[in-house]
Amino acid sequence: MKFCRITCALVCLLAREIAAYGIARHSVEVRLDARGQNSLIRRNRGVKSSAPQTKITQQLQERRVKFLVYELPSHLNQDLLACYKDLHGKQLWEDFREERGQNSADVWIHQLLSKHELRTRNPEEATMFFIPFYGFLSAYFNGKKEGNQGLFSHAANQKCNGREHMQRVVDLTLFLEQQESFRKHPEKHVMPVSFWNVAREQPDYAQPGSVIVGPIFKRLQSSVLLVHEPMFASQSDLEQYKQWPGKLVAIPYVAKMDLVAMEMHSDDILQKEPIFFFQGEISTPHVTTPGIQRRKLLIDAFKKYPESWIVDTHKNYSGHTYETGMLKARFCLVPEGDTPTSSRLFDAIAAGCVPMILSDKIALPFADFVDWQAFSLHPTTSTFLATQSGTGQLLEVSSVAESAIKRVAALPAEQLTELQRNLREVRDVFIYGRGSPVDSAKSPPGGAVDALLLATARAMSASTHHEEVEQQSYQRNTIAISLD
Repeated sequence: MKFCRITCALVCLLAREIAAYGIARHSVEVRLDARGQNSLIRRNRGVKSSAPQTKITQQLQERRVKFLVYELPSHLNQDLLACYKDLHGKQLWEDFREERGQNSADVWIHQLLSKHELRTRNPEEATMFFIPFYGFLSAYFNGKKEGNQGLFSHAANQKCNGREHMQRVVDLTLFLEQQESFRKHPEKHVMPVSFWNVAREQPDYAQPGSVIVGPIFKRLQSSVLLVHEPMFASQSDLEQYKQWPGKLVAIPYVAKMDLVAMEMHSDDILQKEPIFFFQGEISTPHVTTPGIQRRKLLIDAFKKYPESWIVDTHKNYSGHTYETGMLKARFCLVPEGDTPTSSRLFDAIAAGCVPMILSDKIALPFADFVDWQAFSLHPTTSTFLATQSGTGQLLEVSSVAESAIKRVAALPAEQLTELQRNLREVRDVFIYGRGSPVDSAKSPPGGAVDALLLATARAMSASTHHEEVEQQSYQRNTIAISLD
């Protein structure tokens, strides 16, 4: 009787919100040296770790992490996988056309956590509760023709088993409100959101739909979101993320399967050519976001260097060229684009290509306990771009850009070798798994799930959202390349 009263009260509580959305609800100075003296897994500075994954496991044990994975109704996760395969003839994690496969982290996380040794089914001993909602796929099958642009174009006006995204959001809201653990401790709840359009209170059908929208928007504001892009926003409101009061933890995009499957060998980095590689859209005339503008200028600076391999996908797209370039190059350029974070960062790591990160506002996953300085370069973009004094408006490639690029290209062999060695050592921390997330016999797990568990535990223990953001911030030193 008590459960019935609670359920009826919750249905009444949500009735106005559901009606508002018109839903017919169904049942239920950067250091360019390798800094080899520092540990890749930060804990005690100066302690070298030859096994980053072991260090992460130890810290999880010390924190006594235990998690519960909710068993959601199948239309909120598993059925969406079947709808995607029926539509496209392949699974989401196999399909990297139009940047879709990179958004499968929520599937990987769910499947790997379900088999994880730290999982508990007892809510009394759980330190965190995972909500395995496949938000990208739910937004993909939005059921609204107006909102399906770009990577959503193939699912225009498509529903999954008769349901649209907002119907699933309402069902998820009802499910959570019926859980005693969620009502008592929303701050212990965690939901992966593997899409850049994370949250928006009101639906915006003029663009790909937000995952967290409508009635679930306010209910998750005390919970932890695992996101690729903490500066999440709709393209029409680039400052919206600043209004989100909850904690955000940056997690890796899913790297391309062919790169993840590669075995990393001790190749001599000095034999790698070209020195710099980038493939992406540069000359798209209709894209005018500040990030795209900065990317174009940054890549223009590297174009002038003879040992750069630059491919403009607006003119010439090739998936084979993308993977080949990353496997052959010493440094893979990772500028910002529509958002500060890019999946090419994790493709570069999987390929064993030292990332050169050209994005000042990027959120680097696990940066409070993984030493990014040991295996990547991250100069400030002001090294390469000139701005108008007082306004910050971009003008052109800076006068010292050419000198800076040459000095990076001429880094000593010892430093290059150390960067490459450290990258091989830490690579698995950013990989979810190999093969299929739903077939454990064919998918040896990577280290990303353990790393995100640790990052989540650390975020939960931070006293404020701002402290948690500071923990994740990548603290760069002043540029250490002498430009004199």
